[in-house]
Amino acid sequence: MRLLVLSNVNMAPLQDEFCPEHSVAIGVFDNYLLDLIDSGSQAYQEEVQWVICHLDGDAAYCRFPDGPRDYLHALRQFLSRRPETIVMANTLFVCEPDAWSYSGLISESHRDWEFAANHELTNMVRDFQNFGLLDTRMLYQDYGRQGLHNSTYWYLGGIRYTNRMFSELAKHYQTLLAALRYRSKKVLVVDLDHTLWGGVVGEVGIDGIELAASGRGAIYRDLQRLIKQLRECGVLLAVNSKNNEKDAMEVFDKHPSMILKANDFVCLRINWQNKAENMQEIARELGLGLDSMVFLDDDPRERELVCELLPEVAVPAFSARKEDYPSWFVEQVVLPYFPRFRLTAEDRDKTPSYFRNRSRAEQSNVMDLQTFIDGLRIELSYHVDDLKLAERASQLTQKTNQFNLTGRSHSVAEIRDWMANDEFSVVLLGYQDRFGAEGIVGFSLLNRKGMSIDSLMLSCRVLGRGVEQRFVSELQAMLVKSGEGSTIQAVYIPTKKNLPVAAFFDRSDFWLNQQDADGRRFYVIQRLG
Repeated sequence: MRLLVLSNVNMAPLQDEFCPEHSVAIGVFDNYLLDLIDSGSQAYQEEVQWVICHLDGDAAYCRFPDGPRDYLHALRQFLSRRPETIVMANTLFVCEPDAWSYSGLISESHRDWEFAANHELTNMVRDFQNFGLLDTRMLYQDYGRQGLHNSTYWYLGGIRYTNRMFSELAKHYQTLLAALRYRSKKVLVVDLDHTLWGGVVGEVGIDGIELAASGRGAIYRDLQRLIKQLRECGVLLAVNSKNNEKDAMEVFDKHPSMILKANDFVCLRINWQNKAENMQEIARELGLGLDSMVFLDDDPRERELVCELLPEVAVPAFSARKEDYPSWFVEQVVLPYFPRFRLTAEDRDKTPSYFRNRSRAEQSNVMDLQTFIDGLRIELSYHVDDLKLAERASQLTQKTNQFNLTGRSHSVAEIRDWMANDEFSVVLLGYQDRFGAEGIVGFSLLNRKGMSIDSLMLSCRVLGRGVEQRFVSELQAMLVKSGEGSTIQAVYIPTKKNLPVAAFFDRSDFWLNQQDADGRRFYVIQRLG
């Protein structure tokens, strides 16, 4: 997959800053308008799947003093023509010295120019699901103009930026790309002593730990506030701590400066068991893979243990300075492992959803399975070709890997194209029971002309309650009603994780017609009616 960078300044040094997995091409210097408009340009080539349009604000202001309307129009046009291409751009920020002195605050200046341009760019984010925007101002806030601009290289070769700027741009554009592709971890697992608060509560007591609204104790309070924000973005939180459970729970329940409460965590492992075993138990309890987890612990020995025994778990190095904990958490934990660009209702409801699942599981342990399922009073809803749900549909395909017929994921643009095509139907499954609603939990692509289920996936949260049988039965009925053939087909493509969907088809009313050497299985069912 190829990434193309378009710009009004020389961006050649950026190429070496990207990870080797990205095949990066730098567009012709200052040719970005033609590249965006001309359907025969390199930006429209099939192998180009990602495009960065990075415009230097100062250079753009000099060229378009009345506003970059041509650029904004060309960008909007490209986004409309290439919905399958992920496009990233930056907000425009003008920071070169000017002669306005203090009058620039109240007279016409570049600030009005910036506001109008960035307002239109923000509108594009709302209009196009394949478009992401990098806030350039935050880089200048962190490093300043002198840390990011190189005047010597600019006047000699059109290279505007310092090595620091190219490094930061590469890091943030790669992180933004991961967010747009839903490449994010799912669970943050944290230690307690010296991590959520200072000191060992079992030794100094609840009144002796470092945790307060001001002073050094505020370091931990600020860190907790950021972790809480991450939970609100749909990340699951868990605790893995060597501690007396009673002492730790007293801090959660009674300390006045605790931002995080026990019910913010979907899983608590507070014991004297080794932390690698605890991590495995947390993964089993949540029904998630170890590769979806990130572990934070101030103790290098504990980090080393988890790294050695569970290499799938991400274990970032801890900050050496307490004062840097909040900034370290954002830069070294949030951005690399939990990038987000858009939030869905399902994201915000993720933690309550797991608690509802736990209640369901507890009830299932005290009665037989069918009685339990009947008692849930499950209500399923089917949404066919609903454009408003295209983003959630894409997100579901990116995250579902166990009950996934083909192992494939699909972009928002692909899903919208299918929704608009009479030969296909995109069917989304909504779930609700007496414990609450889970939102959209299932996705399927029906090929009406070919009488096949081309894609099928279900969130692991609802498996084992008869939902999969009901969903597939409804899909069969839809094909029977409007399809054109005598049989219904489904092709299973094996991955490392999707055996559950094959097991389901093996025990369903589909029968295995053929199996290839590569493990693909072709299932068929005679058309009913």
